[in-house]
This record gives sequence, structure tokens and C-alpha cells, in this order.
Amino acid sequence: SDWIAGEVSGIPGVAVKCVDIRRNTGGEGGGEGGVFRWQSLINPGIISSVLAMVFFLADVKLPEVVIDLFGSLGNMTTPLSMLILGASMGEFALGELFRDRKLYSITFLRLIALPLLMYVITSACGVAPLLVGIVTVSAAMPAASMAVMLATTYDGNIEFASKSVVFSTLLSIVTLPIVMAITHLSV
Repeated sequence: SDWIAGEVSGIPGVAVKCVDIRRNTGGEGGGEGGVFRWQSLINPGIISSVLAMVFFLADVKLPEVVIDLFGSLGNMTTPLSMLILGASMGEFALGELFRDRKLYSITFLRLIALPLLMYVITSACGVAPLLVGIVTVSAAMPAASMAVMLATTYDGNIEFASKSVVFSTLLSIVTLPIVMAITHLSV
């Protein structure tokens, strides 16, 4: 039953990949005539993932300078995503956040309904209390800046994605401590 916790936490990544596959097979502006484009699988993310698996399975030891280089590149991802989020926030006034009714609905689902659902499901399945807490708190996290990256990549509503990240982050200041108290997790 503890495997459920791991499976549930992978849902967002699977959902993103499903959207990507749909776009590459003709859905919502992607693909050509509903045909999957194999060349869409040749991108830096896939190539680096395959290389990482090969290096891991083959127990390849990279030189320290290469490890440091990739570590530095990896450490830049969060600051760069924050820069993009900040730039997209410049497109709207912060007061608009509290007037957008869709944000309230989505943020309620994100910060309250989804964590509650995860808590009920994992508890009912007999998952260990620590894992119940981890899955529940993970589900209670605010919208990730990845939403803005995906909106930018797929010509989505960047302004709404930015608003949802900022709004859910602001409200999570209140909701996360409550969720942590309910699940008996402490920092």
C-alpha cells in the first residue's frame, strides 16, 4: 500500500508528458494530421535523461569538473524560472489577483481539495502515517513556476499561469501550516 504514495506523487509529471504527447500527435495545434513526430522526442530533456540512465547503469564515473559544471547548470534552473515568473508578473497589477474569481476556484482545488483527497485516499489504503503526511503536504504545495514555463512553451495563458503561481503561493502561507498540523508533520 505504500507504493500508492510514490505513484500519486508522480501524477503531475505524467500529466505534463500526456499534454506533450497530445500536442505532438495532432491535438490542440500540435502534430501534423494526427501523426506522432518522433523527432519531438529528440530534445535536451530526453537526451540528458537517457544519458543519465546509461551512466548510472554502467556505473560511469565522470570527472569532478564535469560534475561541478552540471551542478552549476542545475542550480541555475530555479533562479531562471523566478526571473521568467517575475517578468510575466510585470504584465498585471497585483490588485488583479484578488478580483479574478477563477483563481479562487483553482487555488481552493490546489491548496485544500487535492490535499484533502490525497489524505483520505492514502489513509484509507493503509499507507504509513509519515508517507500520508508527505503525499498530503506535497499535494498542498502552491502552483509551481513550471506552470509559467509550460504556458510560455505551449503559447498558453502566461498571465493567468503567473497569477495562479503568485496567488497560490500567497495563500499557501496560511494553508500549508494547517495541512502540516493535520498530518502531524513538523519542520
